Amino acid sequence: MICPRCRALSPEGSNYCFQCGAALGLLDEFIFSNESGQGGMPALEGPLADVPELHWFLVLVYNIITLGIYGSVWFLRRLGAFQRLRSERRLNPGLLTASLVFTIASLGCALTLIVIGEGSALVVAGLPVTDLLDDFSTFLDLSAWLMLAHQALRLRRMIKDHVAAQGRHVAITALWTILFQNINLQHAINGLKRHGRS
Repeated sequence: MICPRCRALSPEGSNYCFQCGAALGLLDEFIFSNESGQGGMPALEGPLADVPELHWFLVLVYNIITLGIYGSVWFLRRLGAFQRLRSERRLNPGLLTASLVFTIASLGCALTLIVIGEGSALVVAGLPVTDLLDDFSTFLDLSAWLMLAHQALRLRRMIKDHVAAQGRHVAITALWTILFQNINLQHAINGLKRHGRS
């Protein structure tokens, strides 16, 4: 299936383009349906309706259990919906993928350190291999965190732009977004879904 907007190839039967998030097939982009949802609020439709509602505590647990890998996966699994938000900004799939690769590589370095042991006599260029691996792991962790923080702030702005297009306002604090990234964003999206805004 070829995207009419960016001409990228998507798997047959896809509802949205993975590259740019454009609707494929007979789907239309919309914000609210004409029918009311619960409590008289408009039923939630549009890009954020496609984002699964997940309690923020569960997102935190997934981040901990996967040793940080879930942070990047959270963004990548919802990328199509996020790219369809009404905003001039877009997430960068390359940075999200790089943050995932860096996190996995950092875990590989940590595992290697465990296997060879702290007291290893291996030396490269006059430095113990354990010190080099530890420094490289720290660099990878910091790089992955910075890439995710950048994309989290961008998504925060995209959500605010999308909601502002409705003449509404949503409060998503930048500091909490930097510190808690996908946890804070999932909490904000859950709030929008509960209030019938997309």
